[in-house]
Amino acid sequence: MKQHSPFKKAKELISLSSGLVADDRVNCDSADELGENFVKGTVGKIFADVTLKRKVQVFTLAAIGNTIIIDKDPVVVNPNQLFHRIACVVRSADNLI
Repeated sequence: MKQHSPFKKAKELISLSSGLVADDRVNCDSADELGENFVKGTVGKIFADVTLKRKVQVFTLAAIGNTIIIDKDPVVVNPNQLFHRIACVVRSADNLI
């Protein structure tokens, strides 16, 4: 069994369903730490003054395929939600051109 093990010993996070390999941006394994640091930074602040920077957001493996770059920042896009919003706004096929 050791010679032909079905389980690879890889250091990378790999999706079982798609085979997608995570890169350095994926930080969901440290979500607790990121959340605690965010809470510590917001204690004593007024809610209107609290901002969440993109670099401290949790980035999952599922978000890799749905990410676009806007102003040098990665933004996760939900393709279904984007399609529904476009479908609600477009009144005819002429609006698509």
